[in-house]
Amino acid sequence: MLILLVATLGMCILSWSEFTIFADSDNDGVEDSVDNCPSNANQDQADFDLDKMMGDACDNDDNNDGILDTEDSSPLLPSENLAIKYLQDIRACADMDDGTLYLVCYSEFFGKLTKNEKNNSDALELSIALSKIGTIDDCHFVSHEIGHVAYEETRDVVKSLQGMDGTMCRGGYFHGVLASYFHNIKESGASFPDSYQTICDGLIGSSNYQDCIHGHGHVCTVLQLT
Repeated sequence: MLILLVATLGMCILSWSEFTIFADSDNDGVEDSVDNCPSNANQDQADFDLDKMMGDACDNDDNNDGILDTEDSSPLLPSENLAIKYLQDIRACADMDDGTLYLVCYSEFFGKLTKNEKNNSDALELSIALSKIGTIDDCHFVSHEIGHVAYEETRDVVKSLQGMDGTMCRGGYFHGVLASYFHNIKESGASFPDSYQTICDGLIGSSNYQDCIHGHGHVCTVLQLT
């Protein structure tokens, strides 16, 4: 009788354990043990801010500023707002099968976005977010285009680089700005002015100076300038 009772209890515990392990409280097809929102159906497990704590469906602080979304005047990250605004463009590029066309599409998209939006940092943040979730392979390439368009808008290296984070996308934005500056001189047919060697001097004293020098050296190496 005791043996039968132990066996019965063992079966109950095993059944309860299996139920707990494979439970899916919100019926979204994702087990509770790995579901980033176990009480809110979200089959896609979207987590735009990548905080790895809660998915978008149940995240009550989307921009991670410590203020609940219900009390926050700007509850979403700027990059998330851009993703929502330009979702059709992003999907159109993501649906492309050809690798080259895929990159060209994203390059053109980020060029358009940079022209339309005022804050270039937000465009870079979006490219980083899309690369982290695997939508684009590498934000370094598209950040070149963001930098290129930013310079075309200002025609001023210092203004284009001031306040930007040189670590974003491995400095691709800075490379793009400097490459655009040198490209315009080369396309004009004019000889390179002596001032090209001091183009970053307006940033001396800021963290952007070293990033500018890095981008300057990168482009000069490509163009074989001394």
